Amino acid sequence: MSAITSVGMEKVIWYLNAPNVFGEVPFFHKQPSRHIISAAEDTVVYSFSLDFFLKHISDYPDIMLFLYKLLAQKVRVITNQIEDLCTSNPGVRLAKLLYLMAHQNGKKLADNKYLIDIKLTHQELANISGLHRVTTSNILKKLSEEKL
Repeated sequence: MSAITSVGMEKVIWYLNAPNVFGEVPFFHKQPSRHIISAAEDTVVYSFSLDFFLKHISDYPDIMLFLYKLLAQKVRVITNQIEDLCTSNPGVRLAKLLYLMAHQNGKKLADNKYLIDIKLTHQELANISGLHRVTTSNILKKLSEEKL
């Protein structure tokens, strides 16, 4: 999910892995979405009307709990992004992003190391962290040289 600024800069808000939900804010708020949703791989998407959802959700409390957890996680991600944009230097911002990606989507290896098995370009990492690509590349080079 991403947004494009008036000057054409893309800000990736987050990457979603299955199972997940997107579009819930405009769905419940009844406003059009201003975000771009794109899939990096083949994806199955289901769509429901608000009336259908409200009529049937009481029969499936596990789905409602799942939605609550996803919404809480998204609030946390957005809150962290706002804090980072306001207070963190670029190196800390990118390191924090990599740390979160490792712990949320990574595979734990030996010696407290993680493998982030998501293929992202330096530009995509820059878009997520709100940095320029050159800044992101320089930080990644420094982290690699320091074996971090």
